[in-house]
Parts: sequence; C-alpha cells; structure tokens
Amino acid sequence: MKFLLRSFFWVLVIIVSISWKGVLAQPRLFRDMNKHLEQKPKLSFSFDSRNTFIVGQNANIFGLRAGLDFNGRVRIGIGLQGLTTPIPRLLIFPPDSVGLPPDTAFTQIGFTYFTLYTEYAFYKSKRWEFGIPFYLGIGNASYREGSYEFNKSAISLIESSLYGQFYIFSWLALHSGAGYRLMLKSNPAISGRFSGPVYTLGVKVYFGKMYRSVFPKKK
Repeated sequence: MKFLLRSFFWVLVIIVSISWKGVLAQPRLFRDMNKHLEQKPKLSFSFDSRNTFIVGQNANIFGLRAGLDFNGRVRIGIGLQGLTTPIPRLLIFPPDSVGLPPDTAFTQIGFTYFTLYTEYAFYKSKRWEFGIPFYLGIGNASYREGSYEFNKSAISLIESSLYGQFYIFSWLALHSGAGYRLMLKSNPAISGRFSGPVYTLGVKVYFGKMYRSVFPKKK
C-alpha cells in the first residue's frame, strides 16, 4: 500500500515538473518530500475554493478534497471541482438543411472535473505554512439549458500555485494564493479561454484535523 501511494505521488510530481519545464525538479526538494512520505499518514478532508477567469469572466470553482496527510507537509488525494458562478451564453442556431428555422438558446457554461492532487508545504511552523499544490484534472465542459446538456466534451488540465496560510487553530487557517491553470484539452465547441490565472483569499477548514481535535484518540 505504501508503495502504491508513493508511486501515485511521484507520478503526479513528474507530470507537473515536465509540464512546467523542470522548474520543480530539484533533487533536494525530492529528498525532503520523500522524508515526509516515510511518516504514517492521516486522513485529510477539506473544501477547495478558487477564484479564476473562465472565457474572460470572473468565476469561482468550488469542490471537495479527500486524501492523506503525511507529517503535515505532504498531502495527496482526489477531489471533485465544479464551476459555481453562472456564465451565461446566448447561442444562435442558423437554419439547417432540413428546413428548420433559426433559433436561439439562453445557456450557461458547465465545467466539472475530478482531480488528482499533491501538495507540498516547503515551510511550516505552528502558525504559518507556505506550499505548492499540483492538480491534474479530467472532466467535461458543456452548455447547459436547465437540466439539458449539449456540446459536451471531455477536458483535461493541470494547475499549480503558491500559497500561504496563517493557522488560527490547527484545523482553521486564513489562506491566500496565486497560480495558473493550463488546459491540456479544451472543448472546441465552446469559444473562449479556459486556461488562466487562479487566486485564493479566504479561510480553509481541515475537517480531519477538526475531528481529531474534538475527538482525540484515547491512549
């Protein structure tokens, strides 16, 4: 089991390192991460919210993360992310070959994906933490009109950023960060850019730590 977890972590790191032209591929960094992976992991659950730009508009992407926390410095796991900001689109359909008249549709953009993530805190004290998260996402983008979806197509992406946070409690932190999302595969039927900067500013709650704080293990 430990071998599979470690393999999963390094595959993610290698993918992101290659994508970002080896900026992160530093032997000392890898050795430090490997040291923390030797520790016994704890379960980690948290909300994940980021601000970004989708097709030129301010938007919020919200999700849930679940995974393992190694020594409070390395976290790996899976997540589900989705666009929560309504982005309207007016589509105009020209007359087709069977004689149907032109039509319009008032739609919204749908953008949902699963992620594999790894997060490395390169500095951590009792109150402060600074780190780098990596995301590899696979999902779909579409137009939505009510409960009806059309022009749906698979998408994939990578994302990385730099964050800092101040712990109010062990499970609650003031969080801020900035980075970039790069689309590896976009939906060609939806015009506009999905690649773009991401930024966070708010609070972060670690539910695994909260649970252990309220219900500590009996010795």
